[in-house]
Amino acid sequence: MDLHAKTVDDLTQALKRLPANTRGRLSFDDYESITAEEFDEFSSAGRSDIGGAAAEAGCRLDPPHDTGVFFVKI
Repeated sequence: MDLHAKTVDDLTQALKRLPANTRGRLSFDDYESITAEEFDEFSSAGRSDIGGAAAEAGCRLDPPHDTGVFFVKI
Protein backbone atom coordinates (compact mmCIF):
# COMPACT_ATOMS: atom_id res chain seq x y z
CA MET A 1 0.00 0.00 0.00
CA ASP A 2 1.44 3.38 -0.97
CA LEU A 3 1.59 6.01 1.74
CA HIS A 4 1.42 9.60 0.55
CA ALA A 5 2.75 12.11 3.05
CA LYS A 6 4.46 15.48 2.89
CA THR A 7 4.88 16.03 6.64
CA VAL A 8 5.68 13.88 9.67
CA ASP A 9 2.09 14.34 10.88
CA ASP A 10 0.74 13.17 7.50
CA LEU A 11 2.98 10.10 7.70
CA THR A 12 1.92 9.31 11.26
CA GLN A 13 -1.75 9.50 10.32
CA ALA A 14 -1.23 7.34 7.20
CA LEU A 15 0.62 4.73 9.27
CA LYS A 16 -2.12 4.70 11.91
CA ARG A 17 -4.65 3.87 9.18
CA LEU A 18 -2.70 0.81 7.99
CA PRO A 19 -4.45 -2.43 8.90
CA ALA A 20 -2.51 -4.86 11.12
CA ASN A 21 0.09 -6.97 9.32
CA THR A 22 -0.02 -4.67 6.31
CA ARG A 23 3.02 -3.26 4.58
CA GLY A 24 3.12 0.38 3.50
CA ARG A 25 5.58 2.16 1.23
CA LEU A 26 6.75 5.76 1.44
CA SER A 27 8.33 6.95 -1.81
CA PHE A 28 11.77 8.50 -1.73
CA ASP A 29 10.20 11.75 -3.02
CA ASP A 30 7.86 11.84 -0.02
CA TYR A 31 10.74 10.94 2.30
CA GLU A 32 12.68 13.88 0.91
CA SER A 33 9.66 16.19 1.40
CA ILE A 34 9.31 15.13 5.02
CA THR A 35 13.01 15.25 5.97
CA ALA A 36 14.25 17.97 3.55
CA GLU A 37 17.16 15.71 2.58
CA GLU A 38 18.04 13.07 0.01
CA PHE A 39 17.48 9.52 1.21
CA ASP A 40 21.14 8.65 0.77
CA GLU A 41 22.29 11.52 3.00
CA PHE A 42 22.85 10.58 6.62
CA SER A 43 20.84 12.64 9.04
CA SER A 44 19.90 11.38 12.43
CA ALA A 45 17.19 14.06 12.71
CA GLY A 46 15.39 12.98 9.51
CA ARG A 47 15.65 9.31 10.29
CA SER A 48 14.56 9.96 13.85
CA ASP A 49 11.43 11.76 12.59
CA ILE A 50 10.52 8.82 10.35
CA GLY A 51 11.25 6.29 13.10
CA GLY A 52 9.25 8.31 15.61
CA ALA A 53 6.22 8.37 13.29
CA ALA A 54 6.49 4.61 12.86
CA ALA A 55 6.76 3.99 16.61
CA GLU A 56 3.81 6.27 17.40
CA ALA A 57 1.66 4.42 14.85
CA GLY A 58 2.67 0.94 16.05
CA CYS A 59 4.74 0.14 12.96
CA ARG A 60 8.22 -1.12 12.37
CA LEU A 61 10.54 -0.10 9.56
CA ASP A 62 11.63 -2.67 7.02
CA PRO A 63 14.98 -2.21 5.33
CA PRO A 64 14.61 0.30 2.49
CA HIS A 65 14.38 -1.03 -1.04
CA ASP A 66 15.14 0.69 -4.32
CA THR A 67 11.50 1.85 -4.55
CA GLY A 68 11.03 3.46 -1.13
CA VAL A 69 10.95 3.13 2.62
CA PHE A 70 8.75 0.30 3.90
CA PHE A 71 6.76 0.01 7.13
CA VAL A 72 4.84 -2.92 8.59
CA LYS A 73 1.95 -2.41 10.97
CA ILE A 74 2.44 -4.66 13.97
